[in-house]
This record gives sequence, structure tokens and C-alpha cells, in this order.
Amino acid sequence: MKRNLLLMLMLVSCSLYAMAQSDFYYSKGKKIPLTINENKVCVSISKDADEIIKRIRANVKIQTTIKDETFAIFVIQRSEFKKLSSLDSWKEDAKSVMVSSCYFTEENREVCASPYFDVCLKAESDKGLLTSYVEKYKLRVVYNSRFLPLWYTLAVTLDTGKSSLDCANELYESGKFSSSVPDLCELDNKDISNAVLVVEGRVWNMVSLSPAETPEPGTEQDYYKDLKGRWCKGSPFKLVLEGDTAMTGKNYKKMMMIRGDENRFICGLRQDGNRVYGCYQDGDSEELFLDFSLDEEDIFTSTNDDLLKMRVDRADYVVVNGFERKLLWMWNYEEGVDIVDGLVNVWIEGVGGVIGGPAFPFQWNVIGNQSMMLSCYQGNSLLYSYDGNNTNSIEMSKITSNSSSAIFDLQGRRLPTGTLPKGIYIREGKKFVVK
Repeated sequence: MKRNLLLMLMLVSCSLYAMAQSDFYYSKGKKIPLTINENKVCVSISKDADEIIKRIRANVKIQTTIKDETFAIFVIQRSEFKKLSSLDSWKEDAKSVMVSSCYFTEENREVCASPYFDVCLKAESDKGLLTSYVEKYKLRVVYNSRFLPLWYTLAVTLDTGKSSLDCANELYESGKFSSSVPDLCELDNKDISNAVLVVEGRVWNMVSLSPAETPEPGTEQDYYKDLKGRWCKGSPFKLVLEGDTAMTGKNYKKMMMIRGDENRFICGLRQDGNRVYGCYQDGDSEELFLDFSLDEEDIFTSTNDDLLKMRVDRADYVVVNGFERKLLWMWNYEEGVDIVDGLVNVWIEGVGGVIGGPAFPFQWNVIGNQSMMLSCYQGNSLLYSYDGNNTNSIEMSKITSNSSSAIFDLQGRRLPTGTLPKGIYIREGKKFVVK
């Protein structure tokens, strides 16, 4: 599901400019201001309305097309929107179109949000409360995470009469929900160049995990919690793409593992479009490690081992260093068997596998126990980092890459907000100095 539109307005008889619009949202308990972009709007149309989509494409200049499972979403200039609304067909077409404003954040980033917003219950017993709001505002329940059961993704509809931003704000202001936030995303930086994973100098900071007892208070610095909240002992290491090698008649980038004084060759990687292939040093053929052409319900099978099968439980999109990237939730797969609790990995386009390492399935062949990605760099640019520290449970809802205000140290660790001591830090993928 691609999420990229912000204030949803009904254009049946009302004007975009006449309707009241929220100019803020809530995040982590804080009220965050927004400024309306007077030059652009977003329009979203159900993909079932083929003729309306064709008319829009034929009559206005579309600046950005945003992918989504349910809607065709276009970003256009307001002058183009005026041209669109002057068409003879618009009076009828407007009944099937939702229109939103674009915004600027405090950091002057140009954003919009989808018709979707995320709500977190305070307790599982609050499901009935959520249902009452869904019915009241004629919302649609889009998704509920199997491993984060308190989180729900909702969507406004043509019958809602309110924007996703307004609905998110009202639910949060009711005080009955732990969190209620819209999905904001930048409109620029649509270049897909850094979707490439196999690049010279790419660095992944990793930690290998092994089961452990609950640590004594004050000794948690070397411990982590896995997806199920179980304590694990952590051993850090790095993976680096460095140099070239030829195997099986093809050219590969060498993936090196650095752990302490050890620096050894793990495998060769090469990328062909959306697919990443690998070859081990003692291997006589290559294997398919990653495949970002997959979609929901597709089955991934390793090239040389048909026992290694995974199903795409969910296909989503996230913002990685300001770029929109595909995200795949990979689960164990066995034909004819319903595996309820089988999360294997989470793949992020241009970054790799968050659980188990950036390239699947070398984890089992080389490292031997579960590993987790802490951060990913290209040169001085931070491409990805977990939002959390090593004493917090790793929540999949946090896999959204760097927020516009997030600050990291040079080791890729996210820092708390507030006054920073003197030093060099990273924000938005760029270094800055506090003197």
C-alpha cells in the first residue's frame, strides 16, 4: 500500500479552498504545525474509475504519480486543478474524486499524506471503541498487525466527510487512544537511484543475537530484545561491500564481514533490476537472495534450495533517507499450512533484510544465529537506522527510516531530543557539527 496524500476533501458541491483544513498533526504527544502549499494539490481516484483517471491524465499535467493499491493518486499544480474543475465532465467526476492540500513542514519539506492513518489502542479491550469511531466516520479498517495487535491502519472514504488528518487529530484529542497519526511523506526526491543495494562502499552495522536470561539491572548495554520481546545477547559486527570478484562466469561485489580483528569474505553479490543474487566462495552456482518485484501473497523460493520458501505477507512502502522504497514482510511458507507466527524477515528496497542481514539467506550459512540490522550507510550518508535503543523491544512499526527531525551519532544510534554536546552528528542523511 502506497501512502501519500494529506488532507482528503470531498468535492461534490464544496470548493477545495472554502473547506476548513487542519494545519497540524500529533506525533509522540506533540502538536506539530504544517503550512499549506498554495501551489499544489493531490487528487485521489478509485482505480475502478478508469474513465475518470483517463480524463485526468488527458487534460492536466501531472507532476507526480503516487502508487497505491486502492487509489490512483496524482500531484498537480493548483492552476491545473482549476483547469480540471472547468471540464464539462467534472460535475459528475467530482463525486468520485477526493482532493487534498499539500503542505510544508517546519523543516520546509514538501509533504502530503495518504487517506490512511494509524491508530494505537490503549488496550485490546478498546477494539469496540475503535469500531464505534469507524462506524461514526464511515472509515475503513485496512490493516491490523499480527505482531503489534494494538495498531490499526484506517482509511477515510468518500462518505467520511472529514480528512484523514482531521480524523487522526480528533481520535487523538479524544484521549481514548494511545496514538493517532497521519502518514506524511515527501513529494520530492522521487529518483530511484539509491534503490540499488549492491554499491561499492555500502556498510551495514549488524548485531548477532543468541537467547539469554533477563540481564541484571545496569548490565543491559550488551543485550537486545527480539521481535517477541525475548532477551538476547548481542555481538556487533559489520558487513561491507568492498572490491570485485568473478565467480560462476559473472562479476560480483565482495561482501566482507568485520568482527573485531577478523575481516573475511562472505559472499559475492550482484544486482539485476529488482533482484539481488549471491554466490558463496565455495559455491559453484549463484542463488537468488532478494526479489523486490514480489507483491502480497507471492512466494519467494531460493534458487538452489526449494526448502527455503517465504510468503510476502504484506507489501508496503516506507521513506528511506527521503526516498520512497518498497517494504516486504516475509513469512515462513509451507504449502497447505497456515503459519500464524512465522515472520522471517523484513526487506527494504535499497537497504536489504532488516532481520537476518541485508542478503538472504546467508545468515544461516555463515553467521549461524539470528542477526539484526542496526544501521546502513553509503559513505557519510545514513540510509537506515532503527528508531530505538538496545534495551527496547524491536517493533516493526518503527521501520520507517529517518524522520525529518531524527538525529544520529556517527555509529548510527538515534539520540534523544534536546541539547546536544559538542560533536559531529547526522540528520537527514547529512553531517552537522555542534560547537
